[in-house]
Amino acid sequence: MTFGEWGERKAAAYLQKIGYRILVRNFRCKGGEIDIIALDGDILVFVEVKARQSLACGAPGLAVTREKRRKLQLAVQVYLKRIKGEMRDRRMDLVEILYEKGRTCVRHTKGIF
Repeated sequence: MTFGEWGERKAAAYLQKIGYRILVRNFRCKGGEIDIIALDGDILVFVEVKARQSLACGAPGLAVTREKRRKLQLAVQVYLKRIKGEMRDRRMDLVEILYEKGRTCVRHTKGIF
């Protein structure tokens, strides 16, 4: 298992612990990828996961660039068309995982864009 896969598993476990229902992991389409798709109550949530082993290059969320956001939005549109869910309430969350010195820290930001 890669470190990225480990981070996505940690994020999924965290989200389930706080009451999210995981629907899909690693949704891929021609334009991009969505790490986790879940329900938070009635809200469809698209989750980007970023994991790092140090803060040497900054917080994990700094890797969500403008281009990454564009690709995420494209993937969201593809997913919504597939499930015919255009009118459903939805949002994009970010889960940052930092594993440093034997400790795992999780930071969850709702509604990143």
